[in-house]
Amino acid sequence: MRSNIPMMWFYLSLLPPAIWACVNTIDKIVVGKYIDRPIVYLIFTGLATLIPVSLLPLWCNFDKISVSLILLSIATGSIYIFYTWFFFRSLQISDAPVVANLLLLVPVISLFMGTILFHERFHIHTYGGILLVIGGVLGTSFEKREGKNRTKNWSLTLTPAFVLMFISAILTSIDYTLEKYILMQTNEITLFYWNRVGILIATGCILLIPKSPRKDFIRTLRFIPHIIPISLINEILDMTAAFILISAYYSGPLSLVTAIISIQPLFVLIFINIVNKIRPNTVPTSGDKKYFLIRFACIIIAVVGIYLISLTG
Repeated sequence: MRSNIPMMWFYLSLLPPAIWACVNTIDKIVVGKYIDRPIVYLIFTGLATLIPVSLLPLWCNFDKISVSLILLSIATGSIYIFYTWFFFRSLQISDAPVVANLLLLVPVISLFMGTILFHERFHIHTYGGILLVIGGVLGTSFEKREGKNRTKNWSLTLTPAFVLMFISAILTSIDYTLEKYILMQTNEITLFYWNRVGILIATGCILLIPKSPRKDFIRTLRFIPHIIPISLINEILDMTAAFILISAYYSGPLSLVTAIISIQPLFVLIFINIVNKIRPNTVPTSGDKKYFLIRFACIIIAVVGIYLISLTG
């Protein structure tokens, strides 16, 4: 059911990036300190979808949709597994804020997809807001480097995770576009359910393929049992954010919703600084006070962009 509250999609769009920032911070700690192979952690998060797949049919009524829509919805879950693996692998080799910043590729790609596929057109200030959001968060990717003469300067770093995150961003944009298309023909809970079924199927396929990480998965269960509650809590948070995002896409434009959730890197930066203040060096990162202040200035730019987007009626 679509909400009667004006701009509800805008307010809903602000919640997933904050939740996912918490999830990403936990992900970085887990794949950086406890699990060597990101695919093993992906199996844990994938199997956690047994919870909604088992319980939702008991509580919810789903729309009757065509087989093709069911298959498309399942496909969105399978695509999720692929782009999440690239994301976890990137977290393993780079800092969480830097990896999250590379998610900025998603709103850029989605903007073109929304314009081409859904004929989305907006006022000039809306496009200006999107550019400010992207530019502001992109600014957080600047880091200090030492030049040949030992002079310190600020330069945009092309991290080793760039190629992985570029692939992840393309898959994420395709996934979001498919979800928007499906939501034009059914409701949020129906898509959410079949999306989770797709994640579960993809996870099962990983366990069945030759030379799968089954042994590593079982070994992790035996020697690091506390990963189970961590992954469950993390997946519950992730599912909550995913459902809220689907609800935002249900009533809002693809391009604008995706642009708003691109503020996720800013929340990641804030979360990591809070965690490291409470327990120093819990989450590996780089930079000094000046580095943080420059990133904070970029946050202000992105907030201005969000305000301009909010003016869209």
